[in-house]
Amino acid sequence: MANFTAKQVLSVAKTGLEKAVAEWLNERADDYDGDPCGPLRDLFQGGCASGMVGGLVYYKDTCKFYNDHKEDIWNLVNDRAEEMGSANPFEFLAGLNHGGNLGSVDQVENFLAWFAFEEAARNIESRLNADECDEDEEDEEDEDK
Repeated sequence: MANFTAKQVLSVAKTGLEKAVAEWLNERADDYDGDPCGPLRDLFQGGCASGMVGGLVYYKDTCKFYNDHKEDIWNLVNDRAEEMGSANPFEFLAGLNHGGNLGSVDQVENFLAWFAFEEAARNIESRLNADECDEDEEDEEDEDK
């Protein structure tokens, strides 16, 4: 994963959910010598469950995040369910939960907030890398001329 600027990270964020994740990445970049991809690497290692996303530790925060981004979260869930060939989004989510305890609305919203935050981060990373590959291809085309 290459180093990207804060502006590049924000430029690939398409939804309000992704913009919130991009802002978090940029805020954490100083902890990684100014590299917004540094927190991505750690997030992909331990996920939100590691506690590294300070604003998504307690139910009061994860439930707020869920409610603030509910539409984007469900769009993401539906997209992933379709990509995975699930019959419906609930079948898909049940497969992700691995038998975990989702016995309350707060637990469901927490689960969905963490899932969506991590997936939005993956979307950002994917677009950043795609943009970098596009730039590399353009550079190669310029060299061939």
